[in-house]
Amino acid sequence: MTSNFLFVNTKWKKSDVFEALSKIQFKCIFDDLNLVDFKAGCTGFVYIQNCKDNSIAENRKLLAKSNNNNPSLKIQAIVDCSNKELFNSIQEFSVIELKIQVIPIESANDLAQYIERYMMSEFQIDKNPFIKDLTVNTNDQSISSQLYLNCLKNIPKIGDKNAQTIAKAYKNLKVLSKASVEDMTSKIGATSAKAIYEYFQSS
Repeated sequence: MTSNFLFVNTKWKKSDVFEALSKIQFKCIFDDLNLVDFKAGCTGFVYIQNCKDNSIAENRKLLAKSNNNNPSLKIQAIVDCSNKELFNSIQEFSVIELKIQVIPIESANDLAQYIERYMMSEFQIDKNPFIKDLTVNTNDQSISSQLYLNCLKNIPKIGDKNAQTIAKAYKNLKVLSKASVEDMTSKIGATSAKAIYEYFQSS
């Protein structure tokens, strides 16, 4: 079944990205994917890197073209969040203009682990990591914990301290998305609680 494979754009041959992807549990197959970087089932991933080759405007144009030219695919944008200006611009454009999901990552290993987790959630429901409890503590450097914290820290008005508190109180994004403002207020204050609630309600 094609769901057991991750199709990788040939441009990633001999790269640190493919080296990271080669370690996941799904077999990678090179293919000419045009504007999409990776494809799993009916989902296409576009990887926006923090590099000098493309301006923010060019990256936005590339993402829009990738989305428009692949109507049969559900497009996700995987974006390097080490550059806040780049990430915030791409996130705003993607969510408001294109209505597509944005995933913050900081390295090739983050990218590989996210795609692996996504494929497990899509094709192996009983092993869905997005509804699996994550044990998070201040010194936890695991990929799953760091991805969770990266997602939390990219919610407006949520800093490192609140992200850590949230991750300990709500073990996954599914639980957090259903939390009430009142419940979150007791843990992180009214302003941050409202910001999280509005973030999920508008997603």
